[in-house]
Amino acid sequence: MHMRELLGFEPSLALGIVLMYVASLGAFVVLYPLAVWLAQRARALRPIDGFAAFTLAAYLLVMLTAPIDKHRDSTEFTVRPFVLVYAVIAVWTLCLVCRVLAMRFGQRTWRVALGASLVAVPLTWHQALAIGLPKFDWGWDFYPTRLEPGLPQAAKYLRQHALPGEIFAMRGLSLKWAATDPALQVISLSGLPAYLSYVSAHMIESRDRELVALVRYSNLARLDRAPSAAAALAELRKLGIAWYVAPGWEGPPWDRARREAAFVERNMAIYAVAQR
Repeated sequence: MHMRELLGFEPSLALGIVLMYVASLGAFVVLYPLAVWLAQRARALRPIDGFAAFTLAAYLLVMLTAPIDKHRDSTEFTVRPFVLVYAVIAVWTLCLVCRVLAMRFGQRTWRVALGASLVAVPLTWHQALAIGLPKFDWGWDFYPTRLEPGLPQAAKYLRQHALPGEIFAMRGLSLKWAATDPALQVISLSGLPAYLSYVSAHMIESRDRELVALVRYSNLARLDRAPSAAAALAELRKLGIAWYVAPGWEGPPWDRARREAAFVERNMAIYAVAQR
């Protein structure tokens, strides 16, 4: 018999949320409230300490409101954020305890904590490498991913200069599957939508979506045959693209030296397409 049939919907939902917090936080389910209680008794709480409670509340909202994904997996959008929740609660628990100890025993606390940490390093160091490596075979597809040189700076430039409603396009996208692609990384770091990104994901969704992705891929690939930078930018403008990001240590065929770029940083160049 399912728990929902045994207890009813609301009680089983409440129990499931409690168990989710227990599974996500482990020992910090007890240690964090204890640290808050100690800090409150010592009058060591500060306004910033509300952030940890806000994180717990935000995770509750995620569990209550996150949609079910296309594969009908109700946990797809709820299991991923728990890593951030765990990190926040772990850091805040330690900081609260250290603050209470420092107020009670003075600065000697930091010396004792530093000494204990140095003594503990040799005991835990041999396990550190294993902790940082993926334990599932598919994890290795994500683990070695590295950003292109200059990509964070390019994303920062777009975030600072792009206007609401503008989109960017990325040169050199691949049709092959990858854990991520440069366009998706720029989206994540800049908040700017892309004309096309992560092509392989669109190709496995549906035939209509695949056709749209391939048409856009063809439009971008055709830009390399433009006779000049002005012609390429004019074509981008027709497509409704405001920014063109070109990875590589040299520019597109119509601007190898990247002289027409509005921004150049190592392996990245950005062309301002929109006329303002």
